[in-house]
Amino acid sequence: MLVRENYTSDSGAMIVPVLEQLAEFYIYADGDQTTANELRLVASKVITSVNRYLWAPSGDHLVTQLNLDTTTTRDFVDYDSNLIAVAFGVIPDANVSSVLQRVDSGSYTHVRATWCSEIPYSGDAPDCYIVGGTVCGDSVVTLARIGWVDSLARQRVKDAATVRNILLAPLQQDLLANTWLNERYNSSGDQVRTDFYFEYPSLITIMLREVVYGINIGLTTVTISPLLLDDIPSFTYRIGNIYVKFNPANVELSLPSNINESRSKTCTIRSLYKRVPYQITPNSNCATASSPPFIVASDESGSVTFDAIFSTGCVVTVKSEEA
Repeated sequence: MLVRENYTSDSGAMIVPVLEQLAEFYIYADGDQTTANELRLVASKVITSVNRYLWAPSGDHLVTQLNLDTTTTRDFVDYDSNLIAVAFGVIPDANVSSVLQRVDSGSYTHVRATWCSEIPYSGDAPDCYIVGGTVCGDSVVTLARIGWVDSLARQRVKDAATVRNILLAPLQQDLLANTWLNERYNSSGDQVRTDFYFEYPSLITIMLREVVYGINIGLTTVTISPLLLDDIPSFTYRIGNIYVKFNPANVELSLPSNINESRSKTCTIRSLYKRVPYQITPNSNCATASSPPFIVASDESGSVTFDAIFSTGCVVTVKSEEA
């Protein structure tokens, strides 16, 4: 909601990925590793402080806010801030399970993806930017953007079943049945608010790309980390100038390029076979085509990492030596 005061879990959690992306920009634009390191140091300090000062005595979530007296708090058990914190690594691994259990225990958490908070916000000005009534209207509905960080949080713990069956499938069914979706869902799972709204169809697209297919393209990094159920061992994704063909034995990858400059990206591909050699081969259109294919061994989690320059028409193949 971002209407809290003093030291808050929503802005505290969200600033971490912002600082990380800003650090990547400084490296990409100017090669400024010093500034990037400073930004990442700030992000690390924020993570430490959020967990130190906002972790609830119940041991299963971050509270809403800590006041300036450093002793009193307000707490609505916000699903948005806690799921942001899980999704972007603010909450340490040891505490993630307890947070997700608390979120999932809510009466309306997953009527659709995803409810705002365990306790409704008041309708007063300090609590809600839509003022009036006994509660804040946007705390008693679902918000697609919370569904987004919910799906990223489940990706962190490799919970494919929740992503596909609880977060994604009901929305896909609604979209196919209605074509147009409303802005929000109420506590009964009925569509409410603005008609013909963009947000939930957009969420479906984002969850498929970023979580189910696990395609994330940054300025200097690329990650292909599909969250796959057993019945989907492979896929082909081709939209615009992004092409990913994936199965655990063979991956083909083509990404957007800048015709005026070609910069190396660090590519990480996950969900491969574990501890197996993979041959990395750029095609003749790649800027590195003159270099011979090289071998990278996948680690114990089934990941390989390599650098590549994606010039126009470049396709990099990552193929298991044992295929």
